[in-house]
Amino acid sequence: MTAQDICRSPGYLPAPALFLNTFSAQEGQQVLFRCSIDQQTPATRIVFCKDGVEVYSLKAQQAELIYPMLLNVTRGSSGTYTCGYQHRNESNWVRSSALSASRNLTVTGETWHWGTGRHRSRPP
Repeated sequence: MTAQDICRSPGYLPAPALFLNTFSAQEGQQVLFRCSIDQQTPATRIVFCKDGVEVYSLKAQQAELIYPMLLNVTRGSSGTYTCGYQHRNESNWVRSSALSASRNLTVTGETWHWGTGRHRSRPP
């Protein structure tokens, strides 16, 4: 099973929780996503999804419960985000979690022009 599969067809292990430090950001800013898994959950891989497609994954570490993803915001960053995890056992079988509750990120219409020190609204 691939990470993209978990984003489109999650499994049955308990869902993690997804936290964002903001739900609205401007281009050029950074948003911190945190995927939190249960202490009793055996995870080998953490996956972050946007609109049903993998955008980032990382290897799980033993005793680690919170996994971060730092997103540099662009126009295309608006969307619905979830996270999940996978567990590969000693027989190489992969089981996937249910996905976290979804979180929406909105990119606002103003951008900062560093050279001019001015804001301008992005055209619709």
